[in-house]
Amino acid sequence: MSDFPKRILHADDDPVIRDIVKKALKDYAKLQYKICENGEQLLEITAEFQPDLILLDLSMPVMDGLDVLHALHVHRQKVKPAVILFTGHKEVQMCAEYEKLGVIGVLHKPISFGVLPERIRFMWVEHQGKEGIPGGGSSGLM
Repeated sequence: MSDFPKRILHADDDPVIRDIVKKALKDYAKLQYKICENGEQLLEITAEFQPDLILLDLSMPVMDGLDVLHALHVHRQKVKPAVILFTGHKEVQMCAEYEKLGVIGVLHKPISFGVLPERIRFMWVEHQGKEGIPGGGSSGLM
């Protein structure tokens, strides 16, 4: 079990958020990290890149995060990445519906790039541990 994903795909329409996340993850030398500007791009890249984790903004033009979640769920034959939702909406919380769609947690914007890697690590380790438990899912509550 790895304590951090090896391949992360990040979709966010906000260039400032994309830059913050990129800087926050720069110290993970073995991490493969790709960035998308919208959900449509994410879906195009997912099968080829095969991310372990997707950081997904809920509010994006072209294709929003919920549409992406549903599309990923339909196409989960080979690629089954975990998903952490990024949102500026404080009322969005982890729920059973998100969990069924592969979401392991919710992060609220704005987030400090100094805190981001540890929040990702916490959710990832919790998810990895529960994947090995029969019938186990992930609460991802943060």
